Amino acid sequence: MNKTAPTVTALAIAALLLTGCSSQSATNGSTAAAPEATAAAKAATATDADAATPEPAAEALSAEDAEFIEGARPQLERYSDYGDLPDAEAIELGHEACDQLEDGVARDDVKLLEESRDAESGVYPSSNVLRAWATEVYCPEFSS
Repeated sequence: MNKTAPTVTALAIAALLLTGCSSQSATNGSTAAAPEATAAAKAATATDADAATPEPAAEALSAEDAEFIEGARPQLERYSDYGDLPDAEAIELGHEACDQLEDGVARDDVKLLEESRDAESGVYPSSNVLRAWATEVYCPEFSS
């Protein structure tokens, strides 16, 4: 009986097993990753992608609020010290202007922000801009 055939077969099987566990693929020379490493890499990639995903934007403005901001913003920037007033605050103040008018406050006396009356016009400049756009958009019954 030939003892070399089983020995050669055993060595061939051992070589195949060792080759399958190596990091080099015999067919294309690429590095093959163990399944555990691949799963960990996918999890890390998903975590990295989640971290890179920006927070959802603030709620979109209603058409009415967008119209108010679109009209008021350029005038606030041009005629007042409140050009950088956040949209949400400007919208809230626009509604406050309507509330004041509803309570009987005269148009020129609506005061929404800490500011002095304009010496020439007698109005509060920033408040006047917000009041004017509020009556245009939110409470047209007070529009002149």
